[in-house]
Amino acid sequence: MMTRIREGSISVRGKSIHLRSTEARDRFRPTLLCVHGNLGSGRWFEALLADYPGAAIAPDLPNFAESDRIDGCTMPDYADWLAAIADELGVGAGGPYGRAVVVGHSLGGAVAMELLCLRPQIVGRLILVDSSPVEGLHTPKEHYPAIEAYKADKAVLASALKGMVPMLADEAFFALLVDDAWKMNRDCFIGHAEALGRADYRERLKDTRVPVHVFRGEADPLITPERAVAAAEFFGTTVRTFAACGHSPLVEQPEQFNALVRELAGEDRPGGREWP
Repeated sequence: MMTRIREGSISVRGKSIHLRSTEARDRFRPTLLCVHGNLGSGRWFEALLADYPGAAIAPDLPNFAESDRIDGCTMPDYADWLAAIADELGVGAGGPYGRAVVVGHSLGGAVAMELLCLRPQIVGRLILVDSSPVEGLHTPKEHYPAIEAYKADKAVLASALKGMVPMLADEAFFALLVDDAWKMNRDCFIGHAEALGRADYRERLKDTRVPVHVFRGEADPLITPERAVAAAEFFGTTVRTFAACGHSPLVEQPEQFNALVRELAGEDRPGGREWP
């Protein structure tokens, strides 16, 4: 049974935030809070939202897709806004939805780790999907001209994005992902590369007790096996690898991805009562 996805906008701090969400079919499941990556949007999580039996939320972060723009584009900026979105929706300890299973993809993994540092009471469990490494993701400055080219030519942008989803066969859906990517705030293309280089969580998260899981696509050209293993070892876990998959198992291997998220989120079922 698939869940109907609601799509619309909410006002947070006077800004319009575009949001995809679902209501729970199974109220014993924790809420999912899904955080997209660079050039992304909540659209990347549509298959997960439709499949997941609990409530799920996938915003377009500010500066991305259909959400309003903000001045900053660092991981602390986005985590602060993600916390404000969660507060607006009642996600977090003491809220009607309780702590969330936070799913962060790529840059969204860095935002999710920043959220865990900033507002740990929101995060009950963290799933990092081909995430920016715990020590940060450093982009050599000689690559900056290529990044600048993405915002000047949509075909160049589409080619770069295709490299992140090599096994995605749905061309119509891919075109929508490209359209969303094209809407990203132009000031953030280099800004994100610089911010990810500073996104080092080794000191701030060394004592976290929140369960963390690390996913990686076997053919990911960006997050190497060594980087994924280092993250898993840091959090005391192992890498869950998706065979024949690139950087984005959430859209390249949705059935396997959704099943694993359901399994891990099921570990958070509270005993003997409905999820609040």
